[in-house]
Order: sequence, then structure tokens, then C-alpha cells
Amino acid sequence: MTALAVNDSTPVHGVDGVNLSVSDAPANTSTGYDTDEYPASPAILYYISIEKTGSDSLVSERFTPDVEDGAHLWPAVVIPSAGSWTAHLRLDATDASVANVAITAS
Repeated sequence: MTALAVNDSTPVHGVDGVNLSVSDAPANTSTGYDTDEYPASPAILYYISIEKTGSDSLVSERFTPDVEDGAHLWPAVVIPSAGSWTAHLRLDATDASVANVAITAS
């Protein structure tokens, strides 16, 4: 099951950097499978957004997770203000959230 985890769910805003880790995210899709193409299965792109009502969102680069274990790391993200934030792993194609984790910055 695809998961998003944070190494510190209660960081000090503007000071502490948090690491957001993705695990078990599919790197490819069987939709559009074509044995004449390489890779035969199209890559799935994701991004991570960190959101709080009334604040600008933080957004990671677009990425394809590791094929072996579906992993990706967004390191040392500094939360800009205090409050309750939610980090979402999102599909780039639809912006749908496939996993999330809460972060409460002090």
C-alpha cells in the first residue's frame, strides 16, 4: 500500500527541516502497455504538496519513484509557518491525493 511518512510530525516552523518519504508507490502502469516501446509500461509521475488553509502550498519536483521499492525522498523541507499542515502524495496526471500525513508546526 502506497504510503507517505514524515520523520518529524511536530517541527519548529522556519527552523526544522523535515524529510518526507514515499514507499510502495507504483512506478509504472499497465495502461498503454506496448512491447515495442521502452519502457513498455508508461511511467507514473507524482509530486508532494504540503498545504495549510490560508497559506501558499509547498510543492516538490515531479518524480517517478524507484522501480524496485516505490520509494522517493523529499529531504529537509522547512515548514514556513506554525499550524496544522497536510502533506499529500499526488498523481501528476490528475492531482489526486494517493497518500497523506499530518504535520503540526510550532
